[in-house]
Amino acid sequence: MSFLSRLWQSLRRPTHLVGRDLEGNRFFEYPGVSGDPRRTRRVVKYKHGHEISDFVSGSKRLPVQWTSWLTHTRHHPPTLEELHTDLERQRNILVRVAMIEARDREEAAQHHIAASQHAASQALVESPQVPDIPDVHLEEDTSSDTEVESRSNAERPSRAPDQSKNLSYADILGMGARLMLSCIVFTVRCSRLSCL
Repeated sequence: MSFLSRLWQSLRRPTHLVGRDLEGNRFFEYPGVSGDPRRTRRVVKYKHGHEISDFVSGSKRLPVQWTSWLTHTRHHPPTLEELHTDLERQRNILVRVAMIEARDREEAAQHHIAASQHAASQALVESPQVPDIPDVHLEEDTSSDTEVESRSNAERPSRAPDQSKNLSYADILGMGARLMLSCIVFTVRCSRLSCL
């Protein structure tokens, strides 16, 4: 068939509007060129202002129902009610997805808090015991530093565990050093756990 005869036949054959989508795009059906009534030519004319490149690039999409009609996988064009129902279904799905994502974020935050609390409790269990610091009443120390250092254990007064203690300056320094060492060990262990 020559080009002019095909053009003449296409002008003689009626074309009709099949429907519109929710954005205002129009869908037409032309009789087939081959003469087979089962294989018609289906086209879309985009609403004025819509660029074809937007649809080709994927930034905008035609409704799935119209796409399947255009490719002949669907025999009958979709109705506006069907398009509205599908749009409402998509909105409901988006709301449910947002709720599930919010729930997952909350569960992840709770899991993170529980894990950090567990790590902190493990660090406390594994840390060395900090010595009990007794109630301290300082004596007036009139002796010089060399005299304090030269005192032997036998010369020190006996201490009862349940009574408040009178400690010398050297005793307090020794306990402070042990306490500081325990704090340093605890800090190092906690920092190792937080790095994991």
